[in-house]
Amino acid sequence: MPRLPSGPSRATEREAGGLRGRTTEILAWVLALAAGWAALAVVGYGARDADSRLYAEMAARMSTASPSEWIAPDFPPGWYMSGLYREHPVGIFVPAALLARAGYPAEQAAYAMNALYQVLTILLVQRLAFALVPGLEGRALGWLIQLLPIAFTFRIRANQEQAVVLLLLVALLGTERARQRPRWALLIVLGLVGLVLVKGVLAVFGPVLCALWLLVRRWTAGPGSSERAAWGGLAVAALAMAGTALAYEHAYRAATGESFLAVYLGRQLGAAAVAQSEAGLAQKLYNVVWYLGRVIWFPFPWSLTLIAATWTALRARRGGAPSSGGRGGGPGGGFLRGGSRGPLRGALQPLRSTRRPLHLPRLLRDGGGRGGGRAPGVATLPSARSEARPAGCAGGGVVGDVPAPPVRRTSGRADDQALGTGLLARILHQAFCCDEVWRIIRASRDDGG
Repeated sequence: MPRLPSGPSRATEREAGGLRGRTTEILAWVLALAAGWAALAVVGYGARDADSRLYAEMAARMSTASPSEWIAPDFPPGWYMSGLYREHPVGIFVPAALLARAGYPAEQAAYAMNALYQVLTILLVQRLAFALVPGLEGRALGWLIQLLPIAFTFRIRANQEQAVVLLLLVALLGTERARQRPRWALLIVLGLVGLVLVKGVLAVFGPVLCALWLLVRRWTAGPGSSERAAWGGLAVAALAMAGTALAYEHAYRAATGESFLAVYLGRQLGAAAVAQSEAGLAQKLYNVVWYLGRVIWFPFPWSLTLIAATWTALRARRGGAPSSGGRGGGPGGGFLRGGSRGPLRGALQPLRSTRRPLHLPRLLRDGGGRGGGRAPGVATLPSARSEARPAGCAGGGVVGDVPAPPVRRTSGRADDQALGTGLLARILHQAFCCDEVWRIIRASRDDGG
């Protein structure tokens, strides 16, 4: 007589666990956002950054005006210009003005919306990363981007940068998902039209980035993907961007009797018509150095990692090394994944049980946690059953290939909580594998640690 199943299948349990994990994640972000909004309102926060103060004040003034006047706001008194504001379209002010009209303190509404943009950016960048790397690395990215220097620079601002990043991610996520399901192409349109309303003429770089994404993904695409819907959505988005610009101009003329685009494009593109002079060339060279320095500093230290990875990939290609295909294959994905059994996976493997007390010597001895596959070039200290000392330990550094237990893939909070612990263990081991540290670890182990 066949045995009836006594409980839910493992697949069902995994799906339920994943749903609980996503629900918990969303709830945690909602609570964090609510706490941030409450703190902004209680302390009456105002940034020292000039653009942030201008944008926060303009949003507050718009919240008390009639919505029919929002398309053509004036500069607040006492600023570097007066009259109609035509530096950019008004898309960045509208959400903050709506929040203020809903009852939130008007002076802090723009900062509160910036916090919301940051949370959504973190969530979307993780979803986009999942297209290239496994879940563990994708979730880790959500934590790492919060520790970048540029994240601290723009943490509490009221200007456009965070909204622009969010809208670009919306368009890129739509581009990626439309390769599998055509209905996701709607996100491309929404993201790029939003860019026009927030950043104006500079939104032309949005379709370029989406097109580059599609071209690069040809190297790493797996089976079952098609670019037709994505390219179609990108074409529709480009037409929608042009239509939005024309509609904005028409509405602006109807409200003010003046042109928005004539003045706006003259201010934004006028510098390109300046005659080339020695002073102008010197300024351009300075600008190149200035922006290059920030391109390296803002994503530090991962900018240096990217440079090193690019150099390594080019050397491997010259040497005729084969590249891995499928998900995570190709130039970018292979580095990010580390081959799923490489050093990155080994370094990020967490401790799987949160009940076991974290003891640094045992953690170092076990190589940073359970699992990790075979980690080439990442050494682990001997287990308690072996008193053999690793060859080459006296000199420090890498000591060779050591097999580890097989990976047990999980998803949820335990992975994220222990990422830093496992990574720290590997770094400490690689940096301090010397006689003195080895004696301390062995003495601690002999004492019962």
